[in-house]
Amino acid sequence: MQNLISIIMPVYNAEKYVGEAINSVLNQTYLNWELLVVNDGSTDKSVQVIQDYMKTDTRIKFINKKNNEGIASARNSGIKEAEGDYICFLDSDDMWKVTKLEEQLNIMKENSASFSCTSYSIIDEQHNKIGYFRRDQKFYSYEELLHTNFIGCLTVMITSQLMKKNPMPSIKHEDYATWLNILSRNKKVFFIDQHLAIYRKTSGSISSNKFKTIGWTWKIFASQNKLSKFQRVVFFIRYMYYTINKYVNFKRF
Repeated sequence: MQNLISIIMPVYNAEKYVGEAINSVLNQTYLNWELLVVNDGSTDKSVQVIQDYMKTDTRIKFINKKNNEGIASARNSGIKEAEGDYICFLDSDDMWKVTKLEEQLNIMKENSASFSCTSYSIIDEQHNKIGYFRRDQKFYSYEELLHTNFIGCLTVMITSQLMKKNPMPSIKHEDYATWLNILSRNKKVFFIDQHLAIYRKTSGSISSNKFKTIGWTWKIFASQNKLSKFQRVVFFIRYMYYTINKYVNFKRF
């Protein structure tokens, strides 16, 4: 029997895009999945859009949070309810290629990987392709992830057992902090160099303002108990260098 894959989609005032995100899941060639849509206190018509889709497919499940508690809390609510063997994440304004689940799961099994991520394309709010992000296909370590966050949350596939042991902290850059936490325990992430996801860069995207994230990133490095104080500073400086020079790996069309 095929493995069940749990897909967690946090939603907050995303009526404009959430339908596209859900459609990209419905169109997957891999069929044994459950989509846990977590409404994080939306005040627009997001809930109505979600409920309309629920009428068309019983694999879509709805978790409703009355108050806006943030993306980490929303994802953790989904993680807690997930029944799958694997967990994936898809934000409500992003999308997947139709073969994402099938190809990623097959490659993970071929390489005995418990945690993987992939290359992804980047579009703007008008669906114009503005670039893509990739890395060499191989396993990466904790030390390599300290250099720069190359894991796009929308591309992650991870065993449920591993993810449930590592809930996301309620801080900025919660996904990066989580991946570091996992890899610090002698785990590795397998990077799949295939463009299986589509990241939508909007005016509200945190990643659209790199300088805004410096303070948040330092807090994550300062909390890395596996490193000495000196190492935290050195790795943080390296991280900022790699972030500023990310055009080495970020290609424009």
